[in-house]
Amino acid sequence: MLWQYRLRIGDSPNAYKSANRNFHTLRSWMIEQYGLSTERDSYGPTVLEFKGHESFDPPWCWHVDRDYPNTQYIYVHNRNVLSHITLRWV
Repeated sequence: MLWQYRLRIGDSPNAYKSANRNFHTLRSWMIEQYGLSTERDSYGPTVLEFKGHESFDPPWCWHVDRDYPNTQYIYVHNRNVLSHITLRWV
């Protein structure tokens, strides 16, 4: 399995602006900590499907749910990354 953990950001339809701001803040922090990543839908089952980028394997990615626009996710590979996020953000 590529992504072992998923963090959900934003549940309330009335909290769109704050959830969106929190998601972008967390995503920026993830880039600072773990480097660039991409939207989850850009990945195949195990690696990026973009030609020539087979070696691009960041420990995290994100996803914005198009069916529920106020819901964003951060996906991580392992418990170490999850622990680091939890210690900083929860």
